[in-house]
Amino acid sequence: MVNNLVSRFTEEVGDGNDLFNTTDMDETLDGLAEQQALYNDDVNTLMDEIGDGSSSGIAEQVTSRLPSLPSRSCTPLQLGPMQISCQASNTVKLWLSWIVYFWTVVSIVDTFFRSGQRTA
Repeated sequence: MVNNLVSRFTEEVGDGNDLFNTTDMDETLDGLAEQQALYNDDVNTLMDEIGDGSSSGIAEQVTSRLPSLPSRSCTPLQLGPMQISCQASNTVKLWLSWIVYFWTVVSIVDTFFRSGQRTA
């Protein structure tokens, strides 16, 4: 039985000069390079059909269905004889957004830490 195992492991060892024979590996890498070139050609063909940036037909179809954004302009808020400037209203918006963000984080943290205490 031992001789049988030895013969199996040593039957295709060769003379030592073929240990660095890389022809099969070279053929495999060449085939891989050919496949990659075909893939790149396919991708480039598809990209030519789609277009890029502003010349893309798909981008035009998507943007034509989206509403246009309003222009960025500010008019002061008029409350009777009192007028609130754009800078003041922007400051209030910043404060309110910070409060909303902060309260969101507090609520999420509270949900994680108190989820084990709540029962339905």
